[in-house]
Amino acid sequence: VSLKYRENKSINYRDHSQLDSDPVGFLYLEAIMTNSDREKYQSIEVLREILKRTLKGRKFQLDCGHYVTFGHFLGNNITIYNGKNPRIICSECGY
Repeated sequence: VSLKYRENKSINYRDHSQLDSDPVGFLYLEAIMTNSDREKYQSIEVLREILKRTLKGRKFQLDCGHYVTFGHFLGNNITIYNGKNPRIICSECGY
């Protein structure tokens, strides 16, 4: 199986040496995404604005038991595990 991706480089997925430099498979995901698939996604700026407008100043207890205050310079950073039931923890507990 051989695919072409954005830089027109050929990737042979039976040859694992090419994937060693990309252990999480980002090259593979980029290779299978079509232009019409890419157009379905919004910019990170849209997500950033949603977070700023809806969460600024709000306080929450996270799944790990710690707390976060959005938009505050001493607020915890968070990690969101996406899925059917998203899990949200502080970055300290995410490592």
